[in-house]
Amino acid sequence: MKCYFYICYRQCRKTPLAQATERCALFCELSTNENIYFKNMKIKELKNLVDNYIDDYNEFSINRELFDFEDGRKKYNSTIRDNVRKNSFGIYVWVNPKNDEVIYIGMAGKIKSDGTSCDHSLAKRLTATRGKDKETKLDILTNDYVKTIMDLKEIEKLDFYIFYTKTDEPPSYVESILLYNYFKQQKRLPILNNSF
Repeated sequence: MKCYFYICYRQCRKTPLAQATERCALFCELSTNENIYFKNMKIKELKNLVDNYIDDYNEFSINRELFDFEDGRKKYNSTIRDNVRKNSFGIYVWVNPKNDEVIYIGMAGKIKSDGTSCDHSLAKRLTATRGKDKETKLDILTNDYVKTIMDLKEIEKLDFYIFYTKTDEPPSYVESILLYNYFKQQKRLPILNNSF
């Protein structure tokens, strides 16, 4: 029997079966065996790596109990809109504060060929869909994805760190700095990053 993460990961990420199975095993092992954790790369280390490329940052948390409310998904979206600057671009990092594990590094704000930013801001990225469910063909909303991850890893509170990139710094470049350095130190990517 596959864990729920396997099913979610396979559907959300449109991942080949072998890779999803491998990621499922790693996720379950990381979730249950405290001895296999590497020295976690701390958020302060990540921020120091990109200080020259950002002009501001903020942090906030999402509590798992938020999703217990009937309108929990709306409350999640509202929390994002309240804490992330409108029409801003940059990097977001999800951290499990229980063990300081960075579980995801993402970005919003691709640069077009004419040098302008696309209109998919950080707030939109953190509330948008993460792809389609392969079986139902329905969109998987970020709020549902976050809830599933929090449930699976038994994360009571998930910390969000938002790094706003300077106007002339492409978010994808700054994200690649973080992922590269994380990989060099940890010898793997954050558990929810599919590739680099």
